[in-house]
Amino acid sequence: MSQLRLAVIIAVYAAGLPSVAAAQSNWLRDRIRETGDVELGSVISCGPPVGIKEIVENTQLTVEGVVSRADSALMPKEDDLYTDYVIDVTRVFRMAPAMVSRRTPGATEPSPFVAAAPVSRPGASTLQVRVRALSHGRLALEGGVVTQGTGFPMLEPGEHVIVSAYFDRDVGQWIPFGVFTVRDGRVIHREPRLELGDYETVAEFASALANPPPTPPR
Repeated sequence: MSQLRLAVIIAVYAAGLPSVAAAQSNWLRDRIRETGDVELGSVISCGPPVGIKEIVENTQLTVEGVVSRADSALMPKEDDLYTDYVIDVTRVFRMAPAMVSRRTPGATEPSPFVAAAPVSRPGASTLQVRVRALSHGRLALEGGVVTQGTGFPMLEPGEHVIVSAYFDRDVGQWIPFGVFTVRDGRVIHREPRLELGDYETVAEFASALANPPPTPPR
């Protein structure tokens, strides 16, 4: 993982987060039974300003599409959430040259592309991408709801998005880094931790990806 990513995702709020020993004692399930809904702490971002230039430098893939699935789950220690987003791809803006749609002897990491389910709606894509947002999600558990918001608000099935992602070897997953919603033709940034502006058109956004402007200093 690059120094930039470590700077962007550097620490976790102590409030609401358990120790490993507490996690092993089913603290979260017990707390839900006692108090109902639980909101876990979020990752704090710091470090240098991050814009389109840094997104392009630190990701291998940018796609446009529609969110098909948003599946939240507990991490094995049950002290944290993650959400797997599956996106029906309508456009690939950029993709690393070595990236392939299936494992081959020359592939250096798993592909983010997955086999699509049978097409169920007119115009639906047969190409899908799966990315995993860490410390992020909403999950019904033990009669309550656990939520954790890190990076950006949860994406909803049917939402029109543009997402950039990189492969995190430590986690073994493709991680979103640069998330936008497309609404009424405008490209709207969803990550307050990143210093990004909105774009009036998808064409304007595509131009910025192809020729990233310098990120203004703080």
